[in-house]
Amino acid sequence: MTFSSTRRFCGGALVVAALICLSSCAVPLAPGYQIEKQSIMVRFVPGNPPHLAIRAQYRLANVGTAPLDSIELALPDEKGFGVANLRVRVDGREVTPQREPGQTSAPAEGETAVSGAWPETWRIPFASHWSRRAHKNLVLEYDLAATPATDPRISIASNAFYLNDSGWFPDPLSAKALFAKDVVRPDPSDLIVDVPANFVATASGESRGTHKTDNDTEFRFRLRKDDFDPYVAAGAYHQQRIPASGATVSFWTLQAFPSAILEQTATSLAPTDTFLTSSFGAVRPANESLLVLQSPAPPDSTQESFDTRPVTLPGIILFSPSDFSRNASTGTASAMLEKRLALSWFQHVITPRPEAWLLGNSLASYAVALASEKSGAPRSRDDLIHQRLARFDQLGNEAADKPIAFVTSNDSAQQREMAEAKSMLFLFALEHRCGRKNVEHALAHMVYALRGQEYGYTDFRAALEQECHQDLSSVFAAWLDQKGIPADFRARYENATSK
Repeated sequence: MTFSSTRRFCGGALVVAALICLSSCAVPLAPGYQIEKQSIMVRFVPGNPPHLAIRAQYRLANVGTAPLDSIELALPDEKGFGVANLRVRVDGREVTPQREPGQTSAPAEGETAVSGAWPETWRIPFASHWSRRAHKNLVLEYDLAATPATDPRISIASNAFYLNDSGWFPDPLSAKALFAKDVVRPDPSDLIVDVPANFVATASGESRGTHKTDNDTEFRFRLRKDDFDPYVAAGAYHQQRIPASGATVSFWTLQAFPSAILEQTATSLAPTDTFLTSSFGAVRPANESLLVLQSPAPPDSTQESFDTRPVTLPGIILFSPSDFSRNASTGTASAMLEKRLALSWFQHVITPRPEAWLLGNSLASYAVALASEKSGAPRSRDDLIHQRLARFDQLGNEAADKPIAFVTSNDSAQQREMAEAKSMLFLFALEHRCGRKNVEHALAHMVYALRGQEYGYTDFRAALEQECHQDLSSVFAAWLDQKGIPADFRARYENATSK
């Protein structure tokens, strides 16, 4: 169980599986290498505009069957992350990396730029063959800048920044050979965050203390194999801790907020966090409180409501002032923040495959509904269903309906919102078929079994069928592959309303 930066999957006949198992033995079966030591530093560089300087250091060992004349790395793309000033040194000697032609990834059907890391593949050549059992020291340096067209997984302002846990850091790739071992992050590895003295910082891994000078503070973190991939958030934040429901919620804000708003938000978030943690496992150390962090810059309005993968940090809730000002009157601000928290489990602990982006969003919303029910919230399940049905029908007057399985990021906002409403109703239909407890248990088992891996509709269906002991193929087909709301589901609630 590991949150390695590259998630790969294999399958096939038993003979092939057996051979793959043999590759884990001490005797190598293919060319390849491993990372023995890794350290990544993120340094905030003030300026107009500010940028981030990245320095990644590796000690590599050739553990394969043959010498190597180069290795490949996946690096953040220039357009999304504003990469500049790339420098590479091997054993202290500067080398010229070569971008592999045609290797820049493009979103597949159903994906957006946020759906996954779209790295560019670079080849790092060696001056001479890298012999078996020999070692090499590799150093990568580059800058990241939040340009207007930047990937939303990075945000940089003069007083704060964050980096999501995908896309921005180097990803050493395994050799292109049958039975070549995956290259994974070593256990442990180091993450260092160098920021101005008035900044505070948080990141993945265990805090290992700070080193302060007159102008800067260096925050140090140690990542183990089960920790999330590197993410960072830092800024000139004001910190406030608010006790709520037997827990503590920490707010890092860049501006003053009325204490009543923060207290109300903490009161709403604390029981949801407790339920999610007890049901699906912890996403942060037990001694750390839930962190609600103000985003360095307001989110782009085009990405706020219908993005296939809302940008989040694992176990941390990002918010902007507009979340409160725009939604305070409708009472939906807390629900929005609760969903972003739930995405920690359904977007980071396990990650939806591109074709299942709607499922990831819906499972997060469904988990919030379960938490609300457990906390004794007055809003009924039927109210939620009626609301989603009404919204689906309203949007149906504005856009053409498409089956969930065929909705992509290229479809209109109305079509995507229709699909999201229908996807949530699909989960309630599964409740009717399998029972609420069985659905909840299936989700918990799926999160536990696939921790650190990707999931899709097939995995979800398998977990459900294991719990309720039924063949659910017809239910999945009716909701995913056909237009509209199945007649029996609609009739159940329309009849209930008329009565």
